[in-house]
Amino acid sequence: MNLTPPQDAVFSSVYTELVELHLGELGMTTKWYDVLVLNEEHDVWGNSVVYFDLPFYKMPICQMNC
Repeated sequence: MNLTPPQDAVFSSVYTELVELHLGELGMTTKWYDVLVLNEEHDVWGNSVVYFDLPFYKMPICQMNC
């Protein structure tokens, strides 16, 4: 049994952390919300390349710290 997460999940997790760190340096607080983006039809881009194949998108909502 393969327990390794999909590459997209690993990259998404790393980039989420990096974005939060960078926005924190700019004085922002970030909250993350999972947005469901499941789409059974992958021919939207003509089946050229699947760049992101997770069932959700982590949407950042940022607020300036005052």
